[in-house]
Amino acid sequence: MKRWPAAAGAVVLVLGLVIGGLWVHLTPDHRTTFLVDASESSDFREVADAVGTAATTMPGEDSLALRRFGGACDGSNTAELVTPGTGQAGEI
Repeated sequence: MKRWPAAAGAVVLVLGLVIGGLWVHLTPDHRTTFLVDASESSDFREVADAVGTAATTMPGEDSLALRRFGGACDGSNTAELVTPGTGQAGEI
């Protein structure tokens, strides 16, 4: 009867260590979010080309994302254009 709590505690401890190890091992080493100011750009093509070039030079195992901000202050002035994840350079 006294062994049941000890066994349950051991199982919880092992599961916690396994989940923690997977969390650390599976999380990308580098996470980069490109944040672009789109409020008043005369030639946005240059900005888009620069961000695209930077994204394609990043390693494939890095987690990349793209966000835009700018616009009217009274509304939603930010948007996530590309969700974070590995292999997102082509999408950016």
